[in-house]
Amino acid sequence: MNYANFPLDKRTPLPSADQEKGEDFIDIERLLGMAARQAKVVAVCAAIGLFLGVIYLQTTPKQYMSVASVLIDEGMNKVMDDISAASATRQTDATILSQIEILNSARLASEVVDKLKLDQNQDFMSPPQSALAKGVGFLRGIVAYFRGNAADRLPGIQNADAATREAMIKAATHDYAVLMLQTGLLADRVSRSNVISIGYQATNPALATAITKAYADAYLADQLNASFDATERAAVWLQ
Repeated sequence: MNYANFPLDKRTPLPSADQEKGEDFIDIERLLGMAARQAKVVAVCAAIGLFLGVIYLQTTPKQYMSVASVLIDEGMNKVMDDISAASATRQTDATILSQIEILNSARLASEVVDKLKLDQNQDFMSPPQSALAKGVGFLRGIVAYFRGNAADRLPGIQNADAATREAMIKAATHDYAVLMLQTGLLADRVSRSNVISIGYQATNPALATAITKAYADAYLADQLNASFDATERAAVWLQ
């Protein structure tokens, strides 16, 4: 019977665990060496980035933030004495979130637009833009030009008479102003308090202040109207 001879002095060593870990380790010195060899390229890229950053900052219009605070009446959140504190806290949180949704609603935004005539205010409808935003808008305009006339976006406007067409454009402009106002509004709860902060950011400080004040007034008027309606319904029911 023949047996194969395997030499014992030519055994293949197993890979070391330390070697495998070393392959996954990031060599900082090696990276620095690579960067040093490409010092000119790195310097040019850094200079270009710094130059573009300075241009962006110089061409970006200043933004002004106006903030108003509204205190939620605790009478809106009255509960029975035998309800636990945890239940009262959950009800308070639900009440605050509901009021924030009211502030973010299209109905309240429409009241602010009508009060300040924002759909006719060019500072609101067409605020100053940065050079980057202008470039993006220019490209979008080119794409929209080749895709078709902007009037086609309003169904039936081409077949309408002049008065109807003007009314449709006015309604679309009003809806767009409402959408812009909803998008830019910042309404949030202040910590765990019953206070809601209302903020708006604009390039015109007077406009930002007017919007936040109008929002606060519209919200308070809405709450007073709701309380009046509830009282009136209760009086009718008692009669």
